[in-house]
Amino acid sequence: MTTTFENDLADAVRLLRELPRGREHRDQARARVAAWSAERPGREAELVIDETPGTGRVSYDLLIAHPDGGTVGLTAHVEDGLPWIVDHSTHWAAGQVVSVDGVGLSMPAALYALRSLGTRDRRIHEQLVEYRILLSEIEQDEEPASREEVQRAADTFRQRRGLIGQEQTLAWLAEMGLPQRAFVAQMETEAKIARVRARFPSEDAFKAWLAERRRTSDIRWHWL
Repeated sequence: MTTTFENDLADAVRLLRELPRGREHRDQARARVAAWSAERPGREAELVIDETPGTGRVSYDLLIAHPDGGTVGLTAHVEDGLPWIVDHSTHWAAGQVVSVDGVGLSMPAALYALRSLGTRDRRIHEQLVEYRILLSEIEQDEEPASREEVQRAADTFRQRRGLIGQEQTLAWLAEMGLPQRAFVAQMETEAKIARVRARFPSEDAFKAWLAERRRTSDIRWHWL
């Protein structure tokens, strides 16, 4: 069967729109794409299936080899009466980066965490998981951070970033787009995290505890 690439693209769009959207029909979708690809061996079609968290639905991408080299990717969203942006933005995981033992870490919290951590010797994924673990730990601490604890946390933050004095700190906050009140709130969180660290006799013991918590936690990524 000989076809032009333009015709195959049009057929591929029709195929994507006709594929069943239930998880229980994934094998059927794969079989249909395999049959379509067998009739067009030069296209090397590959179906990519994305399972929408918390639902029984799936979405598809279709990858097709271009005759001049490279790959063309197609995505088709089937109209179901709900706008795509609303459908995805209202999903329970839309605003969450990762969940640990069923407790989510929001996008703003993740951004604040990355800005305050400042370390580059470990993967971002590990940092965010550990931060969510520590947030869960300090949620049990009902005693507000003292002014002295917050000041120590802020001093540690500035030292890590090489910020000398208030002027440099304020300039850095402005550059990062981080309001001062959000910075203070983050330092209150860091002060409570410092209490958790203080429970352990050494930094190695603290890291070992975190590693064990990571190993035994139910971790689910929604972004990244």
